[in-house]
Amino acid sequence: MTSLCLIGCGNMGQAFYHGWINSDLSHVTIYDPLVTDIELRDGDVHITEPEDIPAADIYMFAVKPQMLRQVFEDCSEAFKVVPQEALIISIAAGIPASTFAALFGTKQPIIRTMPNTPALVQRGVTVGYANVRVSPEQKDLADALLSSVGDMYWIEKEDLMHTVTAVSGSGPAYAFLLAEVMGEVGKELGLPEDLSMLIARRTLIGSGALMDHDENIGAAELRANVTSPGGTTEAALSILMDEGELKDLMKRALENAVERSKQLGRG
Repeated sequence: MTSLCLIGCGNMGQAFYHGWINSDLSHVTIYDPLVTDIELRDGDVHITEPEDIPAADIYMFAVKPQMLRQVFEDCSEAFKVVPQEALIISIAAGIPASTFAALFGTKQPIIRTMPNTPALVQRGVTVGYANVRVSPEQKDLADALLSSVGDMYWIEKEDLMHTVTAVSGSGPAYAFLLAEVMGEVGKELGLPEDLSMLIARRTLIGSGALMDHDENIGAAELRANVTSPGGTTEAALSILMDEGELKDLMKRALENAVERSKQLGRG
């Protein structure tokens, strides 16, 4: 059986923990002195003192990148005795595997991942990169752990994690913004505010479900299917797609997110 130490148990950390409730992990230790409202399985334990962090097979860092340096300092004594064969998993945006290698050693197996917030309802997307020290067995175990909250994918080039962060890590906010703006404009065009916000929200939810219904049908085909020649949808899309402005705007937005991810990695 496998033991795991979860460092950080905010929203994302708790999403993963609850995804493991029915897994074969023998024991989970949680360290997060700021989070006390955690519903534990029998046998699992929440500690508040970093010196009490025990040795484990897996250490998962579910902390914000801005907090990582402080965590390293607070837990420095406990991290000195991390077994060399223990697997390190990070979900800290922008932080490269080399940051963990500098702390734990270059022979440490390390997996860098980027999940997103739909993991809170087991509909997340997580993408991971494994360094050369990760064994096939450890990668399979990590895949099972990370896919407990949604879909799991792997990439071979770590630099692409910045783009992953921009597309899927930050992606839910783009969808939420679209729902927000559609609702606001519907109100400005005369709908009651509550109704406008509700139908904008439910339309995005339904559209996502339709995309999920058959993954062989691409987004462009789905868009075409709802766009009748000379109809209202075509009239709206003629504005949204005019001269590629929406694509250019999204490209600039994602490029900005990529650059911020790189900045976080540089500290």
